[in-house]
Amino acid sequence: MYTAIVFPDSYSPFLQELQLGLYLLVSETITYPLDRISTRCIAKQNKGSILFHKEYIKIFQEIIQKEKNKGLFHGLKSRLDQSISKIVIRYYLFQLLYYNFAHQNHVFEGFKPENQLSNIDDQPVLTPDNPHIYPLLLYSKIDFKLLIINGIAGLVGQICSHPVSLLKIKTQCEPLGDISQTSLKDVQKMIDITKFHDNKKLFWIKAAFWPRFVYNQIQFNLEIYFFQQYLERNQYEFINVFKEEKQTQKDNFLLNIIFNSVIVTTITQPIYFYYIRKSIAEIQKVKYGLSECIQNFKNEGIQMPLKGFLPNLLKSVVRNTICTGLMWLSAKRSNLNRFIE
Repeated sequence: MYTAIVFPDSYSPFLQELQLGLYLLVSETITYPLDRISTRCIAKQNKGSILFHKEYIKIFQEIIQKEKNKGLFHGLKSRLDQSISKIVIRYYLFQLLYYNFAHQNHVFEGFKPENQLSNIDDQPVLTPDNPHIYPLLLYSKIDFKLLIINGIAGLVGQICSHPVSLLKIKTQCEPLGDISQTSLKDVQKMIDITKFHDNKKLFWIKAAFWPRFVYNQIQFNLEIYFFQQYLERNQYEFINVFKEEKQTQKDNFLLNIIFNSVIVTTITQPIYFYYIRKSIAEIQKVKYGLSECIQNFKNEGIQMPLKGFLPNLLKSVVRNTICTGLMWLSAKRSNLNRFIE
């Protein structure tokens, strides 16, 4: 039961990334208020409740009181600019490298052309013979080449998107209701920050670069791993290996997304906290390393790394539900005969 991976003429990586990009922009817009609340909570160097739920409510109320409803979306443009640059550079480069160097890893090494079945509709595998499932194909197997390709694409994408990431954090932390700041255009803000840093333009690349890179890589690879485990548990196959048919209880895909989001967000939360706190400090020309973080930990208590966790978790659940969920439904509609129901 083998099937060769064939790229159909109708496949377009650009159109697939455009589709995923639209889903991502929608999710980023919906969850942006959570992102701003999370960042402002992390910026506060004070003790709080265990999960900081009281602090989130207070920050939300302060934003509404001083900036009205539109204040919840202050800095959204920078966030969307960051997402667009990440999509265009990182994901497209990832696909380009993947299709040129790694997709053959999904072909079973013992495959021979004569083993391919003429009628594949009855196979209990999801075969990549139409373009709708390719975005999911990328996440069906982890190997060394995939990790290297993801690292290269992530590095290039982050270099391009890092300046607007810093600008977003700076905008989110501006004093509430300060017209002199909120009325400035993003370009002027970047000019002012550059002057503040003695016209050192490399600041926009160097500030908190590696914590963000480590955070993004761990998050990405964990999400690939958990998605692969879901495929294995439910006998969905993208790679060409023989899989014996078994009667299994199907996991609920939505519940799986929520569960995986909780696990990945929990694991990466300390790194995310450090990345945001370091970004805020370096924007202000304040040194912030592990020794400063440890001192903050002593002052703010054991719950310090959980600052921003709940908004970050909700943001992750919504993003993964919209992006991964819609791509999965698209694949299922296009391959109904190849999914075991």
